[in-house]
Amino acid sequence: MVYFGYWYTGVPYFLDSVKVDSVQPVAQFKGKKALETGLYFFYHNGQKTLLEFIVNNEFDLRFKTSMLALADSFSVEKSVENEPYFYWRTFKRSRETRIETARSMLEMLRKATRDREVLEEQAKAIRTLREEIDANTRKQLIKYPNLFFPKLVNSELPATVPVTIETLLADGSLNPGYMQYFRDHFWDNYDFTDTRLLRSPALARKTDDWMQIQGAVLDSVKSSLSFAIKKASVNQESKNKLLQLMLERFDKPSYGGNETMLVYLFDQFMPTAKSAGIDTAAWMRIEYKASSFRGTLPGRIAPEIKLKDTTGTEVSLYNFKAKYTLLYFFSPLCAHCKEATPNIYAMTLPYADKGIRVFAVTTDGRFDYWKNYVATNIPKWTCVADENEPSTVEKMYATYSLPNLMILDEEKKILVRRLPLSDLPKVLEGLSKE
Repeated sequence: MVYFGYWYTGVPYFLDSVKVDSVQPVAQFKGKKALETGLYFFYHNGQKTLLEFIVNNEFDLRFKTSMLALADSFSVEKSVENEPYFYWRTFKRSRETRIETARSMLEMLRKATRDREVLEEQAKAIRTLREEIDANTRKQLIKYPNLFFPKLVNSELPATVPVTIETLLADGSLNPGYMQYFRDHFWDNYDFTDTRLLRSPALARKTDDWMQIQGAVLDSVKSSLSFAIKKASVNQESKNKLLQLMLERFDKPSYGGNETMLVYLFDQFMPTAKSAGIDTAAWMRIEYKASSFRGTLPGRIAPEIKLKDTTGTEVSLYNFKAKYTLLYFFSPLCAHCKEATPNIYAMTLPYADKGIRVFAVTTDGRFDYWKNYVATNIPKWTCVADENEPSTVEKMYATYSLPNLMILDEEKKILVRRLPLSDLPKVLEGLSKE
């Protein structure tokens, strides 16, 4: 089957499908309704690559391709938008192939030599190829000022930093001024007034790139977020989509304080469902989540927990002595917890004598099973169980997704909320050195 679809803010939507084989080698999609300008695609079962093309007031588009080599043989005839777009894409793909080869060579050189001149020469070759792609992309706007595709491909270009701003300092470290300029001008190439760009992955990809360049200081991230929303406010639809994309990305576990940013985003820019461009039910779900996070955001003192351990003795979190407390919410009946807990247990035990201890809390109702699990699998942890139904601790800490790991300092101030388990090794190592 060949599927025909379009992009909308990074999400693919299917419009139609048709069976294509050696007996029926031609697929035809037609309709009476004009398609809105944007990036569309064909998709064939079993292929990893989407065959993307532009629709912009052209009503008879014809494409040819080999089913055995879709991306490499895809072509179009007599399309004002797609002929130059395909030419640009071929140029870009050729340079990207050379970049991958050069990058592999650089990795080999790094293992074989420490000669900085040799390594820098190879790194420079990679930068030159990237600059060729960017320069060719910018030329499209000059060459085809009235077409849509140049605006689309230019929208994802990085900011052009003046040559007077050095990338690196004298000691080889990244110049903070370079990164600040890059962040301040990050959205220069994206036109929020042009809603045609929403019918492509451009804004979603741009948002992902924005997330990658943010620093660790949350006040700076808040400032950068406010600036992005202000830029997008020239068009309500673009602003709403950017809000939703940011919300999706901040609603994920992160060592960098995503919950703080989610609460900030909601409080500052989503006062009503209408202002955010979403329905009331969706807005209420976000409001509930933000309200759940507020009491346990990084920087606040963790709420007290007083629960019984496996011997029936009440244990207080506030009386738990540790330089750093790993507050671990889990259930021995949870499949993800069963997979993660043994690894976390093995990783944390060597750090106990350095003042890093685990306070493990379970909130399910199978307490006999929990007692046996603790005794067999995690006997050296301090483990308590919440027997309330519904769980008061679960509501207080908003730990509806398990396993859930927090880090507290000696005064039980929350340092990290919802730490991704993949980050635990480096966090433990960092805490042990403090």
